[in-house]
Formats: sequence, structure tokens, C-alpha cells
Amino acid sequence: MPQEISQYQMTKPAPIVWVNVVAPRPAGAKNQERFQAAFLLTKDHPDFAPMTAMMAKVVKDKFGKTDGYGFPLQRGDKVADDAAAKGRDREWARGKEILEAHSNVRKRGVNGAPGELLNPPRLVVLRDNKYVRYQDEERALAKPAFYSGVMAIGTFGFVAYEGFGGGVSCYLNEILSLGVGEKINTGVDDEAKYGAPTQYIGKASSVDPTAGAEISY
Repeated sequence: MPQEISQYQMTKPAPIVWVNVVAPRPAGAKNQERFQAAFLLTKDHPDFAPMTAMMAKVVKDKFGKTDGYGFPLQRGDKVADDAAAKGRDREWARGKEILEAHSNVRKRGVNGAPGELLNPPRLVVLRDNKYVRYQDEERALAKPAFYSGVMAIGTFGFVAYEGFGGGVSCYLNEILSLGVGEKINTGVDDEAKYGAPTQYIGKASSVDPTAGAEISY
């Protein structure tokens, strides 16, 4: 029986980084190609508590508990500290809660064969007080509106997974760019690092869904 996907649409924008939403990030040695974006939230962002509560519920409904399962979140302070230890500058991450959202290009095939193509995340751009949608061959025209630092609103699907120790994935269904926001220089190596999301999937998280969905990650 297919898992039920919990849908959530952000109510307020947040900056995004590591952006591959117009075209997918190429496949790596261990990962298939995928669309992705990371949302830089703060704990007082109006969508942070509802989304973490939804993630906690998805995990609890699947596994009966929340402790020890992975969540698509990183602490920005840890990202900044790890970067500083390697002589890199990612201070823009400090004080943020980083939500990693993605959308697969294909379903997983059998015995390594390519799977069925999936719909890419829908692209919407606010231009001249109008919402402009970019579909199919028009997607490339939206590229200038999707850069690291742009303010965006995401529509997500949260679903539990069993592999890598179990947890919850955040699927990017639609993303709205407001077309404003100071550019963030993430550096080329950042995208290379973030292009291996399996390093984050399955990390242990401790959740108390009855206490404002505070997630330890």
C-alpha cells in the first residue's frame, strides 16, 4: 500500500541555497540525478514549528516512535563550524536551520535500469505582481530567478522512508521565487558537497512531537 504523503505549503518566504530546480543536479557515484534546494530557516520562522511537527508525525505514524530517525535538516551553526575547520567561509549558515528538499528525476528502476520519469518540481516566479509559471521547455527561462539567496516559498511532501536507518524525506513539489534577495556566495565546492545527500539521510534525530516538535539533529 503506497504511503500517504503529508503536504505543506510555506506561508512566508525564506532564502534558498544549493539550488538545482530548473535543471537537476547531475548524478554522482552513489546518487541519481535530482532536483534540490535548501531553505535557510530560523527557529522563529512561522513555518519551522509546523513543518517539524508534521515531520515528527510522519515518522511516528510509520515507526511508532520518533527517536533515532533521520530528518532532512541540518544545523547551520554546525555547517559553519565544519567549514571554518577546513578554511572555508559558510558564515551565512550560522543561526539557520537548513531544510533540504529534493525531487527525483526518475523512479528507481529494477536491476539498475532507468526508472519511469517523474514530474519535475513546478516553477513559479513573481513578476510585476503576477505569478508566472514555467513548464517543460520554458523552464530554462526561469533560471535567473532561482539563485542562492533568492527569497522563495516551497510546497513540500513529507514521507517516511525505511532505508539508511529510517526517517522522513522532504520532496519539493513546487517552488515560488519572489525574485528578490541578496545573493549568497556558497562556492562551487558547496554544491559538490551538498550533492551527496546520503551523508545526511539516516542521521539520528531525537524528537518530542508533543513539545513543539523540537528536533535534535
